[in-house]
Amino acid sequence: MEHDFDGDAVKSIDSLLLLRSDGTPKEQGAALQAYAERLGATEGATNAQITDIGGSTARVSVAYDGNPISTHARDLVNRIKEVPPPPGAKAYIGGESAIYDDTWTHSARPCRGCCSTSR
Repeated sequence: MEHDFDGDAVKSIDSLLLLRSDGTPKEQGAALQAYAERLGATEGATNAQITDIGGSTARVSVAYDGNPISTHARDLVNRIKEVPPPPGAKAYIGGESAIYDDTWTHSARPCRGCCSTSR
């Protein structure tokens, strides 16, 4: 996998976007580039770039230094979640750090009957 993709796939936090259906490709491209720049300027990020776009979806990958399951990475995930996506788009944040953050956040809360530990 490392040979097929640029960058460090394990150490990126990805914003997967569902883009709005209206607007010209030029308008959407400009809004997407501005979003990538905002993500790259997020505290803790070292770079962000549009890594895939097609049809009504796009991916912006955010690079950072450090361990993907560290507090630093989890804090960055939460800061990225606060960055507004392009107008009309919906952002889904993924990658190892985001998965770890979601898992840790869920497991840190008291169980309310959703799993076997509540029985």
